[in-house]
Amino acid sequence: MISSTKEHHQELEDYEEDDDSEVVPAKKGMLGSRSQREERIEPTFGDQDLTFSRDDQGELDLEHNDLIDSDTEHEEDDELEQAEEVIIINVMANPGTMIEGKKLLAILLKNGMRLGEMSIFHRHADSSGKGPVMFSMANMLKPGTFSMSEMDEFETLGVSFFMQLPNKLGNMACFEQMLKTAEALKNEMDVLLKDENRSVLTRQTIEHSRQRIRDFELEMLARK
Repeated sequence: MISSTKEHHQELEDYEEDDDSEVVPAKKGMLGSRSQREERIEPTFGDQDLTFSRDDQGELDLEHNDLIDSDTEHEEDDELEQAEEVIIINVMANPGTMIEGKKLLAILLKNGMRLGEMSIFHRHADSSGKGPVMFSMANMLKPGTFSMSEMDEFETLGVSFFMQLPNKLGNMACFEQMLKTAEALKNEMDVLLKDENRSVLTRQTIEHSRQRIRDFELEMLARK
């Protein structure tokens, strides 16, 4: 159970100010559930595995193909093994507030996201939840998962959208859809959009992400 909104926001502030932490600032705070221990963990994205690393002890190693529907995992293996970059958009509750699960779920479903592999949300090529994954969304509080049966009572300080490059569905197209979904949360809830460094997401930072994608695609072309 969540003790108090104020205490959890203070916990996040104290955590971010800990200079001794091994967490990489650009990738902190992805993953939790109201019914479980709400400790922060950090997502790290390796060359071969998508890994959610805890800041205290142990780690959860999740392979790239865990992000996609089992019907398409063999089709996607080769390309996902080449994933080299991750674009992140954080959606965080304003100080003194929490993101409510019931409202969050309604917006996600309306934007084609479905709860799937790893018990996190994914936007597939098909809005019914089939096909390759465009992008995914995890909770910022450990263990980062969601449960449909608990969404009515679920609360969190934030969620993180993330997509991997390259993506056969189109890198820029996937980013634009991810941004659109994050903005839908902002338009309908009391939340802030932030980049991977926890800075407010501005037009400039959005364009920076687009440029990262363009640069990545040019680099991929140069390798061929």
